[in-house]
Amino acid sequence: MNAAVDHVAAHGFADLSLRGLGAAIGVSHNMLIHCSGSKEQLLVEIVRTTEQRRRDLLPRLRPCPGLSPADAARLFRRQLTNPRLTGQERLFFEICGHALRGRPEFAPVLEGLVNDWLEPSPSQRSPIRPCEGSCEPLRAAGCPRAAL
Repeated sequence: MNAAVDHVAAHGFADLSLRGLGAAIGVSHNMLIHCSGSKEQLLVEIVRTTEQRRRDLLPRLRPCPGLSPADAARLFRRQLTNPRLTGQERLFFEICGHALRGRPEFAPVLEGLVNDWLEPSPSQRSPIRPCEGSCEPLRAAGCPRAAL
């Protein structure tokens, strides 16, 4: 999955075929179907994996000495809006759009779409709690995508 995510990040998904993706990452298109079930399910998993990678960035920003919460939020937003990630952003919005229009094969991407940003990621040592005011802007930084 990581190789597929990296390929989509680097090349986008506009002309993505399972055969082309398989050839690019060194597996057969049949293996991609076997592992994901369908092209649509593969795209959902690419989006979900990309989202998890982004959530995993938040804990890395917390311990930066001298970095204010506002600066951490700005840094996180810069990472989200990196031009190299344009393909992933397009895929995110396209898949979410299909899911919101009722296409059932894309519906799983909506599961946890908001709440997963509010829960601690597996890589975090401790959850960010609302009572920890200095970390609240980091959690809020998960919302810049809404402005993209």
